[in-house]
Amino acid sequence: FWEDTMEWSRDTKREFCKKQVDVFAAALSDFGIADCPLILYLPGADVSEEEWDANIKNKSASHGMKLGCDNQFMADLAKEKGCRLQYTGINDTEKLAILVDYMTQNAIDVPVYGENAGGNGEYPQTLGYIVRKHGLAGIDYTHARWIYDEADGVTKNKRYGEFAEALKDIKKYLTR
Repeated sequence: FWEDTMEWSRDTKREFCKKQVDVFAAALSDFGIADCPLILYLPGADVSEEEWDANIKNKSASHGMKLGCDNQFMADLAKEKGCRLQYTGINDTEKLAILVDYMTQNAIDVPVYGENAGGNGEYPQTLGYIVRKHGLAGIDYTHARWIYDEADGVTKNKRYGEFAEALKDIKKYLTR
C-alpha cells in the first residue's frame, strides 16, 4: 500500500509538471516569444533508487520524498520540451552528481545552471569550482548578503573580491 501511495504522489506531480510546462509554453507563444526556453527549477535534493526502496521498506518518507524530488524525470522533461534546468543547492555535490551522471548516461544535453543554497554562499570560489567540475552552464548566486554588508545592502564586504575572482574563473570556463 505504501508503494502505491508513493507512486501516486510521484505520478501526480509528474503530470502536474508536464501540464505546467505546456501552460507556460503556450503563454510564451501567446506573447510572441515561443523561442524563449523555460527554466525548470530543481531542488537541491534527490531520491536515489536505494532511498526509494528504503522508504517502501520502512513505510516512511525521506526529506527528498516529502519534497517530491524527481530530478531525473525533470531532466527528461526538459529534454523533451526544450527547457533548461536550474539546480539549487549545488554545494550538495553528492546529489548534484546523481543528476549529472543520469544526464550523461542518457544523453540529455540540456544546460543546467547551478545555484547556491540560500543559506550557503560564503565560499564563492568553491561554488565556482563545483560549476566547473560538474559542467554546469553558470550560477545563480542567491542572496546579495553574501557579498554586501547586511546593514545597508550596498557596502562591499570581504567576500566581494572573492566573488569577483570566482566569476572571472566561471567566465573563463564558460567561454572556452
